[in-house]
Amino acid sequence: MSATNLLPCIDLAEAFERAAEESRLLCPLEVFFSVTGDSKEMHPVVRDEIYRSGYEAIRNACTHSKGSRLEVRLKYGHDLVLHFTDDGIGIDPKVVGPVGKDSSVCKECESERRELEAS
Repeated sequence: MSATNLLPCIDLAEAFERAAEESRLLCPLEVFFSVTGDSKEMHPVVRDEIYRSGYEAIRNACTHSKGSRLEVRLKYGHDLVLHFTDDGIGIDPKVVGPVGKDSSVCKECESERRELEAS
């Protein structure tokens, strides 16, 4: 597979389910999926980047959360929404810093989203 086309034959929901199955080999995390809306075709590079981010979120929850449950919600609509929630210990706010509407993390994400919308 080429680096720009990691998921040539499957959609995001199926890819995330496979990633969760793979992660279960490392930890006993129970994963629940929810998909709302109809899968939409997207540019392979965009789809692969979304997959990489989601894969990392699943692996991080498995490796670091010390939780027993992970929920993955994928919502197709005007925008694609990918949401992860686990029942783990969380991240110390001193390590992460502020992550709110005015944080640099939020502003960076907004900037990236505008760039994707413009392309």
